[in-house]
Amino acid sequence: MSGFKSHSEATGGSLRRLPSKVYRASPQSPLNIDFILPEIASGHFSGFGFYYRSDVTVSLQSNREWFSSRFHTNYEDPLSVNKCGFIWQAEEPNDFRITLTPSRATDIEIFNAECGEVWHDFFEGARDNVLKNIHTFAPEANFYTRFGEVVIGATAHEKPFSVVVKECNRCARFLPINLPAERHTLSFSNHCVAKRPCRHKGFGIVNDLDKGVFVELEYGFQLECRFCKKFVVNAALNPQRSADQMKEDSQRRRYFELMIAEMSGVSEQLAFRHKTGVELASFIWEKFGKKCFKCGDRLRTAREMHLDHTRPLALLWPLDETATALCGSCNSTKRDRQPKDFYSQTELVELSKFTGIPLPELLKPLPNINVLKALIERCDWLVDDFLNQDFLKKEKDGKTSAELICKSLDRVLKISELDFGDFSFSKKWNDHFLA
Repeated sequence: MSGFKSHSEATGGSLRRLPSKVYRASPQSPLNIDFILPEIASGHFSGFGFYYRSDVTVSLQSNREWFSSRFHTNYEDPLSVNKCGFIWQAEEPNDFRITLTPSRATDIEIFNAECGEVWHDFFEGARDNVLKNIHTFAPEANFYTRFGEVVIGATAHEKPFSVVVKECNRCARFLPINLPAERHTLSFSNHCVAKRPCRHKGFGIVNDLDKGVFVELEYGFQLECRFCKKFVVNAALNPQRSADQMKEDSQRRRYFELMIAEMSGVSEQLAFRHKTGVELASFIWEKFGKKCFKCGDRLRTAREMHLDHTRPLALLWPLDETATALCGSCNSTKRDRQPKDFYSQTELVELSKFTGIPLPELLKPLPNINVLKALIERCDWLVDDFLNQDFLKKEKDGKTSAELICKSLDRVLKISELDFGDFSFSKKWNDHFLA
């Protein structure tokens, strides 16, 4: 355990509904939100944040150059709430305006528009790697110690029971989530993605306090909000982990890359350089206009860029010319999400043009059938040679990397939409191991 107990008055397994404010806006008369910050104490953060929703596409701009599209989500779903927020270190007041412009005349819902000085005890003495990309946790990380003023330039009316909020079992706050589009995450990360539906009480079976019933979710949500998960749970656990434990997930991804490369006899990146005479990273950097595809921030060099597997490596797609150029912040925010759960519909159409991946495949990524078939055909090589290497057979917590790779491959089999009979990589490995 992290050493921190759950809040005495919170379980993390309840949700309720709170009202929002509704404002009329149009392309000719956009909605302006002015944030007037107070004086910020030395070493503390400035911050702002709000949640918004509309039945049409809404573009956000600011009168400040530092504002970027990476400060807000864009789910383009009339039922989904979006969030906008940022945290930065600056001691002087920094008033600014955010302008929301809808594609046509409509109502825009605004929830919890706030700004001010941000601080929390967990920031004190936090390591640099913990504070890195803290802005991606706004607005849920915005614990205001001194509030500023927020002025919205339109007349509002209240919309009751509008925004669904879920309880955090650490800080006891109720923070927004999206239902039914659970993968459009806001303040809480999903609990079960690969093994949905989530049927864990408190995670996927939650208590609707307003209706007095239990609600079953598809993916479910973590008990802790994203802030508490990072600063209360992970920050306490990480110092106790070894370097190997900290790198376990990335190692497993590298094993997949290595497995595909060894089976085919060549790395896709090396093959690309040999075929074109250009490094893959440089090619992607140039193709995406030397900027992050998601937020549009400039990437000064190819080394500054993060190459993202547009189609998941977990589905056996190696890093090749279909990769996406992202900045570090956007790549960190994307995490394990599928393209359809991270990009808007408009962005997906553009991404399809950039990468050459058909739009239906971005909306529903399927396994790399050619690689999957090759692994089945060369299963003897897989279990006798590749998985039989000492570093993959080393046991940890009662499991080996070889076993976990086989289980991952079996999951790929299940969603491949092809009939492979009763074939199982795990069974092949167990038969080999017991022989």
